[in-house]
Amino acid sequence: HQHGHATREFTGEKIPSGVSVLVGTAPLDTLTEASLGTIYFPSGSAVVAASYRSALRSAATYLQQHPATRLVIRGYTDPSGDGQDAPNFRTLGESRGSAVRELLSRLYGVAENRVSVVSFGIDFQSPRQDSARRVDLVAVGGVRP
Repeated sequence: HQHGHATREFTGEKIPSGVSVLVGTAPLDTLTEASLGTIYFPSGSAVVAASYRSALRSAATYLQQHPATRLVIRGYTDPSGDGQDAPNFRTLGESRGSAVRELLSRLYGVAENRVSVVSFGIDFQSPRQDSARRVDLVAVGGVRP
């Protein structure tokens, strides 16, 4: 009589030392990651513009249609300072992600335990500073989009 061992696949995502991870409750076992959009912010701000309501609604609809899927909100700031002192880069990324999570919950009924916020702080890869001031909405789960 043989017993099989279940294996789990994890995302290969490397979280840099010191990066804050908020809310995440379940391991991110995944077959896929699907981008559900990007929300941009003015310098130093964590206020989500009303023009992003349709993007938030679309993300919420995707989560409703894929109940095994979780949402990871990845927050970034720009290298110029984004209106903040250097130690606050990750805090601003967290604030932006948390603002999006709160709107998804309050406006569209997304359970907060299905949403994780990860702040990466400064995005040095972004070609322009305004495109670094953002959060990326990423669905993580075993359902292919």
